[in-house]
Amino acid sequence: MKDSEKKLRAPELVTTSFLRFGFFFARDITLYRDIRQSASMLDMTLHLMNLSINKQPMPKSLESLIEHMSENKGENEKRLESYEEELLYMMYSRLTDNFNCFMKDLLVEVCRTQPKVLFSEAKELRISDAFECSSLDDLREQAIDQKTRALSYNGFKDLVDWCSRRGIDFGLSREQMEKIETIISNRNIIVHRRAELAPLPPPPDESDIMRDRVPISRAIMEEAQLAIFSAVCVIDVAVSTKFKLQTTKTKMQNDD
Repeated sequence: MKDSEKKLRAPELVTTSFLRFGFFFARDITLYRDIRQSASMLDMTLHLMNLSINKQPMPKSLESLIEHMSENKGENEKRLESYEEELLYMMYSRLTDNFNCFMKDLLVEVCRTQPKVLFSEAKELRISDAFECSSLDDLREQAIDQKTRALSYNGFKDLVDWCSRRGIDFGLSREQMEKIETIISNRNIIVHRRAELAPLPPPPDESDIMRDRVPISRAIMEEAQLAIFSAVCVIDVAVSTKFKLQTTKTKMQNDD
């Protein structure tokens, strides 16, 4: 197990928002791993079939086979590596979007538990909205939905500032904040500019179709995963403790 995987350990008690984040976080990691393993296993199978057809000696052990394949990559693994950068960009974007969804979900939990957080937002509700709701609970849900959706479209710093003014402290260090802001900024460039660092497309006389892009690699992806997961753990514990949100004991803790 890699060091980064050892550090991905959830708190003992987590909110529903954390569970939803963790579910999709694990699915994406598993998807990436399975894609890579599938390419490697296919190449390994084809290699063994080729040895058999040509009546060549088989590997003496699984270890020797793995060592051979690591030194002589097959066509499928080479093909995967040729477009792995695009796959990593997609994974990077999904990671960031999952974090943004977690933040919105957690704010919904806070507002449902402590509706007074939204008292200053009542002026944003239209009178027609009140008449469309069949109960005060419906009106509250609508107010929560409107505000959390609006906040989710703002920058992370704006979201943190809004929450801070209402006593919602995420408990993040300055370094964690800077890492999250960088990851979100990179995600926006990946999504809105094909990961190209230049804000404008190249002039007509420029021959290069692809320009300099946001740096990406497996190491960068793992670092982003660790930064996001660590931040989610800190935020979930800080917010759930302050607002006494309903929590669940994590499965990995139950297994210990």
